[in-house]
Amino acid sequence: ITVTGMIWFINNAAAAGGDGRLLTPFNSISAFQALNNGGNSGLNPSANDNIFVYESATNYVGPLTLLNGQKFIGQDATDTLANISGVNPPAGSDPLPATSPGGTLVTMTSAGAAITVAVGNTLRGYTGGNAAPDITGSGFGTLNILDVTLNGTGQALSLTTGTLAGVNGTGAATFGSISSTDSGATAISLTTVAGSMTSGGTSITNPTGSGISINTSSGAFSFANTLVTGSSAAGVLLTTNTGAITFADLDIAPDGGQRGLHATNNTQTITATSGTIATTTGTAVEITRAGGNTPLAMVLTLVSSNGAPNGIVLQNTSGSFSVIGDNANTTVGGNNTGGIITSATGADGAIAGNGIYLENAGNVTLRRIRVNGTNQNNGIRLLNSSNFILEFSTVTGTNGNNGAGDESAIQFDNLTGTGAITSCVIEGGFEDNLNVVNTSGTLNRLTISGTTFGFNSDAGGNNSITFDSQNAGTTLNFTLKSSLIKGSHIDWLNASANSGSTMDAVIGGPLPADGNSFDNTGANAFVGPIPNGNRLVTGSIGNMTLDIRNNTLKGSLGEAIRVRSSGLAGGTTGLMNARVRNNTIGVAATANSGSTSGSGIFVFGDGGSDMNASVTNNSIFQYNFHGI
Repeated sequence: ITVTGMIWFINNAAAAGGDGRLLTPFNSISAFQALNNGGNSGLNPSANDNIFVYESATNYVGPLTLLNGQKFIGQDATDTLANISGVNPPAGSDPLPATSPGGTLVTMTSAGAAITVAVGNTLRGYTGGNAAPDITGSGFGTLNILDVTLNGTGQALSLTTGTLAGVNGTGAATFGSISSTDSGATAISLTTVAGSMTSGGTSITNPTGSGISINTSSGAFSFANTLVTGSSAAGVLLTTNTGAITFADLDIAPDGGQRGLHATNNTQTITATSGTIATTTGTAVEITRAGGNTPLAMVLTLVSSNGAPNGIVLQNTSGSFSVIGDNANTTVGGNNTGGIITSATGADGAIAGNGIYLENAGNVTLRRIRVNGTNQNNGIRLLNSSNFILEFSTVTGTNGNNGAGDESAIQFDNLTGTGAITSCVIEGGFEDNLNVVNTSGTLNRLTISGTTFGFNSDAGGNNSITFDSQNAGTTLNFTLKSSLIKGSHIDWLNASANSGSTMDAVIGGPLPADGNSFDNTGANAFVGPIPNGNRLVTGSIGNMTLDIRNNTLKGSLGEAIRVRSSGLAGGTTGLMNARVRNNTIGVAATANSGSTSGSGIFVFGDGGSDMNASVTNNSIFQYNFHGI
């Protein structure tokens, strides 16, 4: 008679010499493993059998290598042995032992691998730990896991090529929690794994390798609060996966020089609901995809780096990515609770060397961050991205060293959708503090409010703020209000609608509080400005609507406000519809405070362009050419 699906019993409190039956169990894993070969004419443990392990105050010691289809069932399982094994003894038989989760544990350790799975195994109701690894396997078919906790020293998981599932192949493989200390390899390594897996709290400390690595996998993986510290490689490494990967709170602090979160070429959503990612000379967050976009649903509390190539890199991402800090402070410049990104290093024109680099990245929100130190290229660099928000943050230090790349504190090329810069401090740009250039697409509106623009550099400084739209079909709309613009190497602001593009510029607003202060006097005066600069300059060789309203301007060296429409010989001509109203230029009785060498307001058209201009209710003092 061939019997399959037998139950073998292991109890390390039993007497030696047991044969694995209910009343005479094996007393060690090694005693069972010595016979787990399907031999002895099928009398030894075989494929598809069940292994029941009693709770014990003493650890069970592996290694254990399972045969195909075997079920390893610890007494901590949350279902009955009969239900899990499918074995129901007939009437009159000795009863099967009861499972009792929550009591004394079934704990499995090993000097090497604790459990090596084969094809189609089930793991239920035990705690693994202090092994290398706790669970390992390759080509494992469908591995069913429930009521399992992994902890202690050594690697937790090393699985390659197979499917993870819950009970009888349905639902998710479920770990109560996973923790690992001093793993000699990546603590959780999943390669080419399908199905789904969930874990409670996950804590990884000092692995030789990454904390968590998921590679070329299609499975859906969900981790509750996750902590990775002291990893010798990227804290969390996600590579070429096609399944969704979710974290609750995600905290990462790897060894020096290592990345925090490094995700490349993932096709499904990466989620985090909170977390802090802090590195030294390794990039803290790097999420990229070569073709298509990686969807994100990420909210982090803090991102920091010091001397890394970048603090944050997002390249080809959709969904949303946010850093929010304490989610409370609303002071101008913030309180740095969103993190400090310092001294990004790299070659001119490279991705490296930008404190924050965003390319084809959608819906990025950064709050309460600080970018400072010496950043090789830009503090924040954005290309071909949409819907960007920067709030309660500071960009300062030395940002860039090369005017050929328009290196600035913040440099945007082709920001589309909407944008907002609110209650920030922006300064230290080699060329500009804020440089916005659009050559295509539509920026419905970038709204800048309550922000202080400090000094740009003397060596290569251009304007404090530059807006430049180019090419027919391009739309760039912006509002600048309630902000302080200190003196600049060239001009306070230069906004140009060029080559047939469209721009709607609102500088100030209907309320006195909406007005900006353009101030090149006293402590706000730029040391070493060019002659005739520090102006509010607007021009159109396109289609521009302009409203300059309720602003104060002091210390201009040229025309305080310049409005121009122009044209190209034999080519495009501009249309300017401008209103300049309720502005105050200069200070009464303070010599040269309106302009040291020019007019208060200069409005003109040339090159065959068209202009409609209304200049009303302005107060102009202490100028040196014309008032208007």
